[in-house]
Amino acid sequence: MGPRPRLLLVLVLGAAAVVAALAFSCLTGAQDVSLSAALAAREPDRSILFGLRLPRALLGAVVGLALAAAGTALQSLLRNPLAEPFVLGVSGGAALGGALALVAAALLGSVWAPLEALGRGSPVTAFAVAGAAGATVLVFALGRIGGRLVPEAALLVGIVFNAFAAALITILKVLVPPEQAARLLYWLMGTIGYEPPGTLAIAAAVADSHATSVIGGGDSVAAIKRSGRAGDITHISTGGGASLEFLEGRPLPGLEALGAAGK
Repeated sequence: MGPRPRLLLVLVLGAAAVVAALAFSCLTGAQDVSLSAALAAREPDRSILFGLRLPRALLGAVVGLALAAAGTALQSLLRNPLAEPFVLGVSGGAALGGALALVAAALLGSVWAPLEALGRGSPVTAFAVAGAAGATVLVFALGRIGGRLVPEAALLVGIVFNAFAAALITILKVLVPPEQAARLLYWLMGTIGYEPPGTLAIAAAVADSHATSVIGGGDSVAAIKRSGRAGDITHISTGGGASLEFLEGRPLPGLEALGAAGK
């Protein structure tokens, strides 16, 4: 079987698995529901299926799509199948940022009441995003050797940082009161809530756009290094036919603009 039929088979099987998981999630729960009754708009089947279970199942699918796109983007960027947010420390940075917000709200909220707002949804999310961004910058900065990003070094730095973040989170669990520690643990485990249809549609559109970009261009960016008499030459090509060559880190004459060859 060639690569294209194999890819098509994987996509079909993956789509079938997603549909089966959605159906199982919607029809399984504490309250039995009938699909035919829900389609006939009979209550409470209709409200349970279309108002509660289906939005949560779709939200879980969107989150999974975003995580898959993030992992694929990192693998394409570093040209390494082991690269993913957890290994690179991105997930650890996000967890540490959110945990710091929750702990700050628990410890400092009694001193100054406005600080209790740090433990709510939006500030915790903002701290988590900032932690993920900071971890990414740190890992990619420490993963450079001789001014160049070395994928293997970045992966090792990410693994070490992830262990460091996990150790700090464990310390934070000890510092906070038991009820706050339980809240912190609940947040770290994660949960899927109920989001408005508008929020769900925006999240799906953003995740789909990134996934489409990754699938369409993830494998089309390639860097090939070769040695010549004048030094190391790096050739970078994209799926659109554009290419760029660097001689010891500097563009070769006539190829300063990426995309010139694709026009």
